[in-house]
Amino acid sequence: VIVDLAAVGGGNCELTKLNEAYTTPNGIKIIGYADLPARMAEQASAMYAQNMANLLRHVQGKEKAAGFLPNLSKHLDDGEAGDIVSRSIVCCRNGQPVQMPP
Repeated sequence: VIVDLAAVGGGNCELTKLNEAYTTPNGIKIIGYADLPARMAEQASAMYAQNMANLLRHVQGKEKAAGFLPNLSKHLDDGEAGDIVSRSIVCCRNGQPVQMPP
């Protein structure tokens, strides 16, 4: 796969076709979209949303939304034995700084 970010100015690849994505006869996909930065915003947003949903599912566990705060508190109370992901997303608790995991 070749993504030619300079497609607007003629491209860095001789085979780049402006505003096209195609596959050469030998199987190389060449992408020459002029609006590639504009296309990335939607993808980046979707990926961020998926990551946030996965983080919440990880912390809440099988208890779903009702288990989020109890699980988070348990992981913080357990200290080093608590879940490192849960402990990494909290910077303070009850007005006191939380020791970050290594």
